[in-house]
Amino acid sequence: MPRRVVKASPDAEPGLEVGENAARLSGSRNSFFFADDSGCYLVGNLSFLAEPQNMRIASMYTFPTAYRAALPSTTYNPRPMLTPNPPVEGFTSLATEVARLLGELI
Repeated sequence: MPRRVVKASPDAEPGLEVGENAARLSGSRNSFFFADDSGCYLVGNLSFLAEPQNMRIASMYTFPTAYRAALPSTTYNPRPMLTPNPPVEGFTSLATEVARLLGELI
């Protein structure tokens, strides 16, 4: 199976390897990103440089703010792990534009 490897030097650990069905971006032997038909894999220490409420999961959910996540979840007052937050910012401007166009047609 043909593949291409890009490295700064032949002895460098970091590199990019691309094959017909998979790709690997590595920083070291213990830290890399791998993607193939079965999915995407991250190996190694991981840091997100974003606030929890700005991380979107399945485009529909976000994490609660750090303050809300610190509050305890109880039977009387349960706290959800994920917050439904559909991305409607673009939808509102689209709906406004459609309404304007329909108003011009009528």
